[in-house]
Amino acid sequence: MGDNCEYEVAAKVEKIYDLAYSRAKEMLGKNRQVLEKFVEELLEFEILTGKVLERLIETNGGIREKEPFFLSEYYDREVYYMLFSVYL
Repeated sequence: MGDNCEYEVAAKVEKIYDLAYSRAKEMLGKNRQVLEKFVEELLEFEILTGKVLERLIETNGGIREKEPFFLSEYYDREVYYMLFSVYL
């Protein structure tokens, strides 16, 4: 990875963070109506079951990810091992 290893790792981690933040913000924006219904129901009942959440998602046009969210385009095996080698 070169002499600037620490800088390179920090830059890659920042890219991953920015991508994940953007995707999360996008999904929250697309599901704003559903989130508002969640809040209304929570204020009224204080507890929501999985069935209630599913119903609210379905009846309010909730948009789900079509596939799991992966950061594979930013995956760097060398960086991964460097970051997590202390736990191995």
